[in-house]
Amino acid sequence: MSWKVYPISEFKNHQDCWRRLNQEGAGSPLLELAFISTMLHAFSSGNEILVCYEGDNTLLAMAVLSPDNRGRWITFQPSQAPLSIWIHRTGVDWPMLLSTLIKKLPGYPLVLGITQQDSDLVPRPQDHGTLKTLDYIQTARISLQGDFDSYWKSRGRRLRQNMRTQRNRHRKRCCNHSLTGKYKARRSRTGD
Repeated sequence: MSWKVYPISEFKNHQDCWRRLNQEGAGSPLLELAFISTMLHAFSSGNEILVCYEGDNTLLAMAVLSPDNRGRWITFQPSQAPLSIWIHRTGVDWPMLLSTLIKKLPGYPLVLGITQQDSDLVPRPQDHGTLKTLDYIQTARISLQGDFDSYWKSRGRRLRQNMRTQRNRHRKRCCNHSLTGKYKARRSRTGD
């Protein structure tokens, strides 16, 4: 079991691994390869690194990290991204991951910051030894029961009418837009 460190330019060689790890774990659209690779293309300075953790020939974790002052590394997260670029399999031990990762980072790292994780996707670890967690913000969320059509029908009549009016105006002025989804509803970890 060990971490491997790659320059960010090699992310393209690990895209299938990222896709598979997200699909088998969190399954978040915010960690989808198309979103991550576009974000890296637009906002990466080139100083970032890709880190991959394998155990028993199985990929268990991946992240993109940025140097942040001397002795400090943080997960890559442009201000436009609601989550940082960190992903790991369910059940993997946070303290073990972080304590082994900090030893593999370039330079003389003293602090490793994993920013903005969604506790519905990744359970929040308990403070333990050198691992400390902080509340940052309460994130907005719309939880859907059933499919989108049922949700949309439950919204107010005026909202639906206003949205239809805006779509029609936009269609007349320039073009027709559509939004399609490909994600299946997942049961929450609490069984809701």
